[in-house]
Amino acid sequence: MKKNIVLLSVLMVALLAFPILAHSPPEMEKSEAFESSGRSLSSLVKEYVEEDSPEKANELLADIQHMPEANVESISIILQQPTPYEAQPVGAQPHRSIRVRGVDAEYALYVPPSYSPEQPMAFILCLHGAGFTGEAYLDRWIPRLGEKYILACPSVTMGAWWTRYGEELVLKVLQEVQTR
Repeated sequence: MKKNIVLLSVLMVALLAFPILAHSPPEMEKSEAFESSGRSLSSLVKEYVEEDSPEKANELLADIQHMPEANVESISIILQQPTPYEAQPVGAQPHRSIRVRGVDAEYALYVPPSYSPEQPMAFILCLHGAGFTGEAYLDRWIPRLGEKYILACPSVTMGAWWTRYGEELVLKVLQEVQTR
């Protein structure tokens, strides 16, 4: 799940202040250990922010700590850079799929034709009531919202948004749309 940038900054400050938490192979110097991977500080930090696996995140953090240019200031600058987005399909997309707890779940998405990756656009995540679907809500809300919003409407049976599954579905859809 995408980590909160503010919390990540605090974490990085704490972890960079205690370099003993990171260790390189004994036969290599820190800079030699990192140079073999050939990856930039920026790419490692961005991958760390997006990483879901705690084990992989720890490996990335160790790589970041091995870099001589990794400090609070440089990491803060990287974290403040806007995320570049690529062009995405526009219009109504009523049958999108996402995995939640190992099961395919459905959500509907609307991206206005005026969407541009270079221009921020407001986002609404709409939860339907019992007896409806995300697709039905997409049909109801597109005419009301016009071209000003990206709209995502996940579907869950019996309107069970209060369940753990419902919460995870909402968070996964939010993450999916944010990263695209």
